[in-house]
This record gives sequence, C-alpha cells and structure tokens, in this order.
Amino acid sequence: MKNTLLAGALVIGLSSCSAIDFLQNDLPDNFDNVEFGYLVELNVLASEPVIEDYCRGAELRRMDFLSSVLVKYSANTLNRNTTNIYKDIKSLTTELKDKQEPSPAYCKIKRQSIAKATDSALETFGRRMK
Repeated sequence: MKNTLLAGALVIGLSSCSAIDFLQNDLPDNFDNVEFGYLVELNVLASEPVIEDYCRGAELRRMDFLSSVLVKYSANTLNRNTTNIYKDIKSLTTELKDKQEPSPAYCKIKRQSIAKATDSALETFGRRMK
C-alpha cells in the first residue's frame, strides 16, 4: 500500500511538472516593448521601402538583421511559440537577402509576405499590452 501511494504521488508530481512546462512554453509572455519595437521596425521596412526599389540591398540586410535579433531575443524568453514565429519570419528575410539577382516582382512579393507575417505577430503580441 505504501509503495502504491508513493508511486501515485510520483506520477502526480511528474504530471504537474509537465503541465507547468507546457503552460510556460505555450502561454503568451507579458508585453515586451523592446521586442515589439524591433517587430514594428521590421514591419515598416517590409511594408514601406524607402524608394520604389524593393530589392535595395541595405534594406534587405537590415530586415534580415532585425529578424536575427528577434530570434535571438525570443530564444531567451522560454516561449517556443514566439521563437518559432520569429524563426519563420527569419527564414523569409534570409531567403530574400540571399537570392541571387532577384527580380523586382520577387522582392515585392517576398516583402509583402514578411509584412503580412509581421502584421499578424504585431496584432497577436500587441494584445499582451492589456
């Protein structure tokens, strides 16, 4: 009987740890103004090129840099969902930056994809302010 109670307590204890880990990784973090600022800057760069040159190298490199910052920053927040969102955005910016001689249409479409992804993240993460 004593062993059964001990085993039951152990199972409950392990289950609780798993539930806490699940909640910690899948619930949104509190609003973070630093993270949000980087995300806004990336969104603006993707949405509004300085000139009508959608393939302008300096802007593409800055977008890729900002997405790298977001991935690194979020990796230390212990929230896998946020990190995965930023990794997806990072793959878009890297693909655009590394494309050899892309056409203006390709750059415009890729930037629109980045803008949509960051719009969605801004909408989701902005709700954390409440």
